Amino acid sequence: VKLDRREHPEQDALFHALQLFDQVFEHSPYDEELLTAALLHDVGRLRSPDEMTADTKTLLKDLVTHRTLRLIEAMELIGDGPAPTRHQRTALVGADNLDDLNLLLDLDKQARKTGIETTSLEEAIEILRSLDADNQHE
Repeated sequence: VKLDRREHPEQDALFHALQLFDQVFEHSPYDEELLTAALLHDVGRLRSPDEMTADTKTLLKDLVTHRTLRLIEAMELIGDGPAPTRHQRTALVGADNLDDLNLLLDLDKQARKTGIETTSLEEAIEILRSLDADNQHE
């Protein structure tokens, strides 16, 4: 899915998502939900670039955790617009997830580079599978 060059010089939603995944992995390598949110935050663009939030919820509601979906929805609602207040961000994801949302939003702005190496989609999925397997053994 092509992205607007003015906001996303990398122009490719998957490449952008993989950049964000890599950056989140550097900060929180064991947080499966946060990593999943990073990888899937633009999945709604597959069906409709203009209605991402509704499409994302439809596509993911039965596939990801409630926390993951709330983080993704908050990222989409905030988008590249004016920064919401701390109170507004807290209302979107709850106080327990505010730091994670802020991390995603900050790294999302940095994950817009061209010509860099990223984890492949297959590698990202394998990382998530290994975390899921670890969580099931606990």
